[in-house]
Order: sequence, then C-alpha cells, then structure tokens
Amino acid sequence: MGIVPLSGSENSLVQAFNEGAPSTKPLVQLINHPIAELGARFLAFFAIVTSFLGVSLSLRDFLRDGLKMKSGKKGRLMACVLTFAPPLIFVLSYPRAFIIALQYAGLFVAILLGILPALMAWKLKKYKNFFGRSLLITIILGSLFAIVLEFLDEGGVLNHFIEPYLN
Repeated sequence: MGIVPLSGSENSLVQAFNEGAPSTKPLVQLINHPIAELGARFLAFFAIVTSFLGVSLSLRDFLRDGLKMKSGKKGRLMACVLTFAPPLIFVLSYPRAFIIALQYAGLFVAILLGILPALMAWKLKKYKNFFGRSLLITIILGSLFAIVLEFLDEGGVLNHFIEPYLN
C-alpha cells in the first residue's frame, strides 16, 4: 500500500474512499496484474473468516461452560444455536447494526483490553511498587486517550485534520 498515492491522482486512496471502493482498488490499478486483485480478495476473505471463527468458537465454548451444557450432540447443537441465532436475527432485522458496531469497536477494545486488565493488575502485589503503578497508570491513561479520540472523531472534531487530503 506504500506505493499508492494518498491523493492527487485517479488511482489514489482518497479517490477510492470518495467512491466507496475498497482501498485495494488503487493498488490493483497501479500494479495492473490479475494476481494483485486475487491476492487482495484472498486477504480480505481470510481476515474475515479467521476473525469470525475465533470469535464464534470462543463464544460457543463460553456459553457451554457458563450454562453447564453437556458435551454431547444436543449440547453442542444448542451452544451453536445460541451462538449464531441471536446475531443472525439481529443483523437480518437491522442490517446496518454490524457497521455501527464496528464504529464503536475501538471503544470496547480500549475498555476490555486496556482499562479492565490494568485495574485487575492494580490489586496484584507485583504491581504495588512505583514502576508497576506508573505502568498501570500509563496503560489506563492511554486507553482513556483512545476513548476520547473515538468520541472526538464521532463528534466531527477531528475532521479538519483529514479535510486537506479529501479534496
């Protein structure tokens, strides 16, 4: 992607963004080789599939453990139904829900993978020294900074930083 110009030409990332095209479109046009498009499609496909499989298997196992389901065929089937049916019904009834959820994913990641682990580690004896507490405070402040940036972006406050590149 480093060879793709940001703006100023017909094969730029900004042009693809304005057209609603994938960001790989200008790359494929610049390379002008059929294998480039195939590679971009494979990359997107496998990125989605591996993410989906990891989350699905984790949720299925979580439900089986949490609801104390038996490991027979009926238990596995019920866990799969509970894993896939609610999201499927929700997305079919409100198709834009997935896009909205992705917009706020960074917020949840900052909380789940930044703030909560740091707060749990705060209780550990190992982190009750100056260096440990400084590290945890830095992690919490970094996560809060990411959350604030998300809200500023949603509010349109950061738009003036990218406007020069969109014209």
